[in-house]
Amino acid sequence: MIIKTIKILGTIVVTALLLFYAANLLFGCPRYIPRAVFTYSLHPDFPLKKFVQGNLGVLQPTYARSYLVVAYRYLIGIDFDEEEQKAVLDLWEHRLGRIWDDEEEWVKDWFAVRNKVPGIDAPQEIEIYQYDTSDWFYYSLNCSEDAFRTACRTLNERIQKFGTNSSEVKEWVYAQDKVFANCSGEEQTIPDNAKPNTHSLIKADRAYQIASAHFYAGNFDTAKKMFERIAKDTSSPWRQIASYLVARTLIRKAMAMDNPDSDVYKDTLRQAEKQLKMVLNDKDLSRMHPAAEDLIGFIRFRLSPERLQELSEAVLKKGSGKTLRYKLGDYTILLSRVSNKENTDDLTDWVCTFKEKSNDALEHSLKKWKETQSLPWLIASLSKIQSPHPEVLKLLQAANQVGQESPAYLSVKFHRIRLMMDLGEKEECRKELDSLLSSQKTKILPSSLNLFLRLRTEVACNLDEFLKYSLRIPTGITYDYDCQELPVEEGWVEPDLLEYKRFLGCAFLDEDSTYVINRGMPLELLKEAVNKEILPRHLRQELALSAWVRAILLEDEKIGKELVPVLQNLVPSLKPYLKSYILAKNAESRKFAGIFAILNFPGMRPFVNSGLGRDDSLDEINRFHNNWWCALSESLRAVEFRRLNLSGYWYLSESPTSQHNFPDFLNERQKEKVVEEWKKLLSVDTAPNYLCSEVIKWAKKYPQDKRVPEALHLAVMSTRYGCTNEETSKFSKQAFLLLHKKYPKNSWTKETKYWY
Repeated sequence: MIIKTIKILGTIVVTALLLFYAANLLFGCPRYIPRAVFTYSLHPDFPLKKFVQGNLGVLQPTYARSYLVVAYRYLIGIDFDEEEQKAVLDLWEHRLGRIWDDEEEWVKDWFAVRNKVPGIDAPQEIEIYQYDTSDWFYYSLNCSEDAFRTACRTLNERIQKFGTNSSEVKEWVYAQDKVFANCSGEEQTIPDNAKPNTHSLIKADRAYQIASAHFYAGNFDTAKKMFERIAKDTSSPWRQIASYLVARTLIRKAMAMDNPDSDVYKDTLRQAEKQLKMVLNDKDLSRMHPAAEDLIGFIRFRLSPERLQELSEAVLKKGSGKTLRYKLGDYTILLSRVSNKENTDDLTDWVCTFKEKSNDALEHSLKKWKETQSLPWLIASLSKIQSPHPEVLKLLQAANQVGQESPAYLSVKFHRIRLMMDLGEKEECRKELDSLLSSQKTKILPSSLNLFLRLRTEVACNLDEFLKYSLRIPTGITYDYDCQELPVEEGWVEPDLLEYKRFLGCAFLDEDSTYVINRGMPLELLKEAVNKEILPRHLRQELALSAWVRAILLEDEKIGKELVPVLQNLVPSLKPYLKSYILAKNAESRKFAGIFAILNFPGMRPFVNSGLGRDDSLDEINRFHNNWWCALSESLRAVEFRRLNLSGYWYLSESPTSQHNFPDFLNERQKEKVVEEWKKLLSVDTAPNYLCSEVIKWAKKYPQDKRVPEALHLAVMSTRYGCTNEETSKFSKQAFLLLHKKYPKNSWTKETKYWY
């Protein structure tokens, strides 16, 4: 449906604006590219059904509140029956925008019934969403399913009574068309009053249609008066629903107000509540009692502070059925407004505390755990505590008592191993992790599995183990159009789906592994890793390329030449450039051969990427400036060091350029080598500046080299599409002028029309 597309595009546009500045930091322009998610941080793994059935995995404090409420219920021993599971899933899928109410069917059903009446004009398209001018690209549902279902039922009844060819039925349809014309809110179309000699039933219908038209048009005061008049008409078939609709009109009027904190807003809702209580007290209106009770809950949700406590109790009550969706939805919305968790119930306290990252939250969790000895507070305490804390050993003892059958098992196990690692018990950690991964690997959901693999990587005994456990299959591939980590799935647009299928089931490196590879391993060890068959071909290729570029920047000819055979096999398109590199007469010419290769392959950089990496072919210019490298002190801070703390919180390392993360199997000499190499690498300028500088230097010394014009052209292009700084224009201009001065008739010169 068109309106769906508009709503989605609205979300995308807003999201794009929010991400624009972040994207500029890295590549200069915003762009949606596929990203591998190894561990979901906002929600559990898909399908979400597994989570609502009790497979909680390793709980993340960054999960949305509704997921934590479900986890809490399982942790205290209250599971969900099938109807409750469906209600919760419905809430989640709607909030994530993965399913829509099938409003197209409502309209189609109405048109199907309307088409039974011959001799009337073709129906106009009905837009059931109303554009809100106060909120850019926001649409709200104006005409709901009930309106169309009621219209279908009533028209069928009138056809049965008066006949399809009757004037009564045709006039009824024309009036209803005018009612639905107001759904979009763009214009007001009110049906005319019924003629004096019209049948009394059609007159009653017309009064209701006119009131409804005013309701959808936003004329709430008029609609209220008309519904009140209908409610007093004992002969009207609309009397019962009209009493209820008086309250609905008042609520809609309040919702349209700009200031929900105003006295007028609150007074209007109180009037609606009074009207609903009157409906509930009238036995003759019993048909409307369930709907009236729901609306009273809606009002209390907005006016009564006690509603949070009521909803907290309600979501923990087993057997809520379909109503759990709305109770959980309202509860989590109210929960987001809680600023002070003191004197709240245990569920509210736990959810708020678990999501909080502070020492106060830790101490509060420990206090609650000591008081209750409950699983929720054990997990909260374990997730926040670090090894130097005096309560660590007590928590570890408690964690050891949690059995495999418990929904808390994986969360407790993860943090128990994490803390043991911090305490230096790495051998014991290896044994526990190996046992877990061998016996339960297939049962653990991908997000949690990747977290345990992360732990196992940290205690790797040698390079082979490190590489083995570094391989992670993403739990999802996302374009993050709406920043909700939603995976690409069947039903997506074809280009995205094809891109997704290309990565499906492939292993990649997560950020913890790339952190160690980039910052904690010497070049000689990277060369060794390249030759390991443990890594799949695409990762060996990326590692080999990064190691070779690093060898060139470090001017390490020995390792540079040793990497050539494997590079020739892994990257055939590099063969001519590698041949020139090998055949170079001396170190100076060999370095330029390497620089020339790098210029021709914008995907080359001296570090490996986490996840899917660069999505263009190696020799292709990325139009969004994701080419070569930035100054390593900047690019690694932005790209490589967004790490997932093992407590479950994302953070940026404060000073990545001044610290190393050495794997345990490095000896002292290798550690010293890492420090030495990184001192040199951190002095390397951003790629365009570095490449221009090297090419200009070579061109001035060896102007007869046939590669020079092309190299100068590519150097200038690197300043257009690479990572730049305030010095880049200077280098770009120097390369441009040198090219045009020394090689004015060269074809590469003609292609180089500007400097940047």
